[in-house]
Amino acid sequence: LLGYSQVATGLALYKYPTLGLALTMMTKVEAQAVDSEFQVNTYTTSSQRFPSVAPLNDGGFVVTWESYGQDGDASGIYGQRHDSSGVKSGVEFQINTYTTSNQRYPSVAPLNDGGFVVTWESYGQDGDLSGVYGQRYDSSGVKSGVEFQVNTYTTSNQWDPSAAPLNDGGFVVTWGSDGQDGDRYGVYGQRYDSSGVKSGLEFQVNTYTTSDQVDPSAALLNDGDFVVTWRSNGQDGDFGGIYGQKYDSSGVKSGIEFQINTYTTYGQNLPSVAGLSDGGFVVTWESSGQDGDSDGVYGQRYDSSGVKSGLEFQINTYTTSYQIYPSVAPLNDGGFVVTWRSNDQDGDSYGVYGQRYASSGVKNGVEFQINVYTTSWQDFPSVAGLSDGGFVVTWESLRQDGDVYGVYGQRYDSNGNPIELILSNATNTTSILLSTPSSVPTGTQV
Repeated sequence: LLGYSQVATGLALYKYPTLGLALTMMTKVEAQAVDSEFQVNTYTTSSQRFPSVAPLNDGGFVVTWESYGQDGDASGIYGQRHDSSGVKSGVEFQINTYTTSNQRYPSVAPLNDGGFVVTWESYGQDGDLSGVYGQRYDSSGVKSGVEFQVNTYTTSNQWDPSAAPLNDGGFVVTWGSDGQDGDRYGVYGQRYDSSGVKSGLEFQVNTYTTSDQVDPSAALLNDGDFVVTWRSNGQDGDFGGIYGQKYDSSGVKSGIEFQINTYTTYGQNLPSVAGLSDGGFVVTWESSGQDGDSDGVYGQRYDSSGVKSGLEFQINTYTTSYQIYPSVAPLNDGGFVVTWRSNDQDGDSYGVYGQRYASSGVKNGVEFQINVYTTSWQDFPSVAGLSDGGFVVTWESLRQDGDVYGVYGQRYDSNGNPIELILSNATNTTSILLSTPSSVPTGTQV
């Protein structure tokens, strides 16, 4: 155990120099079993997948996901709150009230009052195919009101929602809608006030309507405005491109629809957007073939006027095979952090990786691996910045919880170091070990 920095058995090790040997006092102490990676889901039968994480005003965070079979009929939406130390706050809870068929792909956003709102797609509930639904929670984690339908237009599919808070205490939800804009999928939105009541009518986000506009992501900006990004097929002259639209605090379009990606060959997909403390924002996406080998992760910063700040930049350092599914979150220091899935980089199929950026947009440190458990697939990361300056990442992991997929997480401090989480208690005993001092420098606490 000497020199092992992640103590997983409740052992606290201290080294002292003596007679040319390392005298090690090994003490079992209360609540010292620790690990950095933690399991989020309590119910483990079948699959728990597609997590979404959001920060809370108390310094903690909430994670939502879909769980297969847990609500009695196909997939349902579940959540778990964590306090500021990362420990579970209360028990795992069911979010969807309507349980027939599938409720899938949750998106969670914090609210100004310390609560949060969860949105998801639900099959058959609005009288046609998929519709978008939501549920608000107060700062205690108690449901605030009843489950509500977001989409007004119900023909065919409304799906893949993204929720973001607003400065007035309300929130905005965006989603993809089939056939509503006259040609396949378009992006639509609905604002809500601080009471959870619809503010105005459902609105169309995309101006260009040919083919598909899908995969929306929304973010609040510092001045109370918000921005929506999405993928548009064929608009940039090749396959998919990344586009955006800013809105002012009253929900009126601010300027015109704009193209985000500079590189347009093949497809650019799955944007994720985050507001920054300087009033600007950053958009990340996956791009096919741009980094020299399959898909890579790219980004573009914007200033507070909505003008590009610098050039499009490559985020992933490791470029072999696929780096996809980016998620971006702002940090308290004015920077941001990006996470993604990388194929084969951790030694076995898919792993989750990240990269921090300073407020200047320059990389802060090197690309880092997030998942500790590397067997099989770790996929679909979601990241949120926390009030202490750190951040939390969640993802799905195959076979790690003993069944199919489970949801896992990892917290980081403001310096980008993983934070160990207390997992269990241990009794007090003390013993002395002697060893050579070669493994750890004398006088070092590990």
